[in-house]
Amino acid sequence: METVIVGVPSAILGVLVGGWITYRFALDLAKRQVFNQAATLFRASFTDELTQLATTSDDPHDILSAAQAKHVAAGFDFRWVLTERDRERFDSAWQKYYCADQDPRLPYLEKYSKHLSDEQAGIPKQERRKAATDRIEALLTLAEPK
Repeated sequence: METVIVGVPSAILGVLVGGWITYRFALDLAKRQVFNQAATLFRASFTDELTQLATTSDDPHDILSAAQAKHVAAGFDFRWVLTERDRERFDSAWQKYYCADQDPRLPYLEKYSKHLSDEQAGIPKQERRKAATDRIEALLTLAEPK
């Protein structure tokens, strides 16, 4: 009789602990899947522009402005799957990529234009294409699959 009294509570405890562990693993897996899907879409939103920056001599501003709505939408969607700490890192990298460095009156992405002086853009003309690529890649490091 003692075996039954000890065995039943132990079995119930084992089922509860096993169920809780399974639940936690399933929850972590679901979060990871949501992150990876959002990260894939975010990375894909920049593929065409990175290819153009690498293979054409077109003005970086023109390349990036044409895709501005796509990038903003992808960034908005991706931002919400990040942890609070990663969201702060993302916001900082986004600010550096998207917003004006020197002149707050300068429209978004304008700093990459070949028509601005070095002083206006805050980036020397010969470095604007590389700066755009580097800043996009800095954003994409936060979208590495987990």
